[in-house]
Parts: sequence; C-alpha cells; structure tokens
Amino acid sequence: MASYDVNIHITGSVLRVVAPYNSNFVAAAKRLGGKWSDGAWTFDARDDARVRALCVETYGTDGQTSDLVTLRIAWSERSAAAQDVVSVRGRTIARATGRDSGAKLGDGIVVLAGGFGSGGSHKNWETTVWDGTVVLVRDFPRAAAMDLVAKTATGETKKRAYTIEVEAEAVVVDREALAAERARLVARLAEIDGLLASEVLA
Repeated sequence: MASYDVNIHITGSVLRVVAPYNSNFVAAAKRLGGKWSDGAWTFDARDDARVRALCVETYGTDGQTSDLVTLRIAWSERSAAAQDVVSVRGRTIARATGRDSGAKLGDGIVVLAGGFGSGGSHKNWETTVWDGTVVLVRDFPRAAAMDLVAKTATGETKKRAYTIEVEAEAVVVDREALAAERARLVARLAEIDGLLASEVLA
C-alpha cells in the first residue's frame, strides 16, 4: 500500500482506518469517537458510513475508488505552507520539517518545473513552493480530481495561486491493486452474509 492510500477494514465490531496524516481528519476522527492505535484509527463499526464519508471528504476516497487519474498542478507565484506540508485534498505534495530542512516530495509526485524548499524562521518554518512550479500527482481519485478542476474553473482556488487539470496519460492497469480490492470485497461479502445469516437464526 502506498503512503497516500486509504485502507478501511472491519473486523467484528471494530472498523480500522489506515490513512495519511491530515490534521482535519484527526480532529473529525476524534469527534466520531476514533482512537489512534498501532498505526491506525479505530472506530465502532456502526459508524462505517460516517467514517467513509469523512475519508471521502478529506482524501477524495474511502479506499474503494479504483478510478484514478493524474493531476497537473501549476503554481503561478511563490507559495508557502506555514509549519505544514503542501497538500491537495489530503495528498502530500511536498514536506519540510524545519527552516533549513529542504523539502521532500510526497509519493507519486513528479516535478516538471520549479521545485520546493523550506524557509521562514527556526520557530516559524515553512514548506515553500517556487514560482512557476509544475507537478504531476499520480493515482488521484477521479471524483476528487473533477471537483478540484471545477473549483479552479470557477475561481474558488484562485486565492491559492495554482491551477489544476487532469493530465492525459497512458492507462496502466494495476493488477495487484485490483486483485487486492477484489479480495477485500469478497471478504466483506462473506462478512455480510454471516451477519445476515445470524439475523435469520435469531
């Protein structure tokens, strides 16, 4: 699983979510009674729909989305994220950890022009985006991508000084990912069948 993937698994009465760090997700997860344990957030399985909706809102996917596209993001001027990562819909583009740390690219990011760095002060450091930076963000959920493109077209992202469009790339079938998704769905169906059978017996 790539570091930007979202994975949801239900075992009995517990729903487990493995997802990239996102401060908005953390705050909302706590409101849903989520608890952080062993590298994942755990919830009551009865909150499945709410948790999935939160994942879609934050990351653009609940882990079931297999329709992925490549985004092209272009910055028209210098930008910076104060003591934070540069991200789009929960997807890390670049991350600094201090004023002089430089910036590390997120997984699935390709820089076509410009670049990223770090700046600010020791106390108030920034992840910086150079003027004219253009990147590709691969394996981005199509629904979230279309929403971002629409907002860019209507000017809702104008204050962010970047434009977003879907990049036309050759389709690559990830057989391993599809097989893993099929196995997950089969397991979930078996789980549902078991629950329905127990209801009938009761």
